Amino acid sequence: MRPYAAGDWFAIPLRYGLFAVGRAATVDERGAILGYFFGQFFERLPSSSDIFALLPGDADIIGVCSLDGLRDGVWLAVANDPRPWTIPIFREIEPATGMIRWKTFEPPSLMTAITFEHEPKEAGARNWGLPMVALEPAPMSWVSVEFALWRVFRTFQNGRHRKYIADLHRELAAIAW
Repeated sequence: MRPYAAGDWFAIPLRYGLFAVGRAATVDERGAILGYFFGQFFERLPSSSDIFALLPGDADIIGVCSLDGLRDGVWLAVANDPRPWTIPIFREIEPATGMIRWKTFEPPSLMTAITFEHEPKEAGARNWGLPMVALEPAPMSWVSVEFALWRVFRTFQNGRHRKYIADLHRELAAIAW
């Protein structure tokens, strides 16, 4: 597997021949990435024209991903966009105490967090337009990224299926009258 570079877009294979996409905002010296992962699903390998319209605010997951164990080019690089994307500041709430901490990740080691006891002044500017529910403060494995994207797909499909059934019922009711 060739190491990714900042700005690389890659296709993430999911079950049933589907693909999701991700983008490396930055990469550390060991190959870990701070990535933006999108629940836009494709039935074929996505091309640059499919993905260049995606924006940071469209991401379903944003976080650090260790690529240890990802071999044989499974996440295939499909495009590169040199425009820089921000490294967000993540908010983490400790479950036992309810204490809030902020942290960010910076190269050269994305697996080591830089922690703040108080919200940094630049948090608003760095996180502007990003979905807060997408910010994942703990480093993830590539498997957990794929699983989370699959969950996004299943949620999308279930919602779409319910809408389809409701539309079908309305259509049948209109015919019956």
